Amino acid sequence: MPLWLFIINPTAGGNRPARKLSALNKALKKSSLQYQIQLTRHKGHGTEIASTAIQQGVKHIAVVGGDGSLNEVIQAIMQSSNPKGITLTTLPWGTGNDWARMHRIPKRPKAFIQFLMQAKSKPQDIGKVMYHHENTVKQHYFINAIGCGFDSFLLEKMGSAGGSRWVYYRYLLLCLKLYQAKPMKIACNNSEAKENKYSLMTMACITPFAGGGMRFAPKAKADDGLFEFIDINDMPLFQRILSLPYLANGKIQQHKQVTSLQTACFSLDIQSTDNNILFQCDGELIGELPFTASTLQKVVQVLYR
Repeated sequence: MPLWLFIINPTAGGNRPARKLSALNKALKKSSLQYQIQLTRHKGHGTEIASTAIQQGVKHIAVVGGDGSLNEVIQAIMQSSNPKGITLTTLPWGTGNDWARMHRIPKRPKAFIQFLMQAKSKPQDIGKVMYHHENTVKQHYFINAIGCGFDSFLLEKMGSAGGSRWVYYRYLLLCLKLYQAKPMKIACNNSEAKENKYSLMTMACITPFAGGGMRFAPKAKADDGLFEFIDINDMPLFQRILSLPYLANGKIQQHKQVTSLQTACFSLDIQSTDNNILFQCDGELIGELPFTASTLQKVVQVLYR
């Protein structure tokens, strides 16, 4: 039976892991699972813990937290010498938990331990984004989705929702009113960039869910080497509000202001140096445009049922 390293972010989802840690410890002690537990203490600590553990031979990692906590650990896995040799899963105790929805991962400690012991593994794609920061080219990996425009504006204004749906929806409505679309250049599949494009939001998804359970990309498959790319044209406030159900019910691609396609790579650029446009990966603000994103096919083993 493999040894599982539990990397726990105690502050995820409004401190949910911290509140439920004793229940998890109790369930683990009653099980036959071989495990270790390490808690993160600050932003980026999950990457440090995972990197050290992988160097020491750990090959099975369970992240206790949300999509942002997963994102930290995936950095360490992708920077290792053999990402395909690592098996990754999550106990979804964060706010959004979009990646866990794809793989139908249970939240209760006892059910999650049974999942670890019985689930099957399969390879999944990972996204990579290249961007500039302080005259340096940087790269960042993501396991679920990358986006810019309205979603990044929302994250910037809201910060952490603290696990509260009410906080999230309050800021969602506020930012729908305040957000002003900026012109971008968009190029998919190495095509020529389209200029003067005012997008409300662009999103490229590896799995169907993003934004806390919204089905941005219902046709997305996590192992086909392709993003499901969604580009939403800007629209007046009342249309923005009336369009929200399209995100929740998985019919976003039927909206008249939406363009969707499958692509293995794409780039986004700004039209003017006066416009600073942020982008996010897995619900975490990472940097500013311009960037180029691509898929790395079937590079990490994940659990599913």
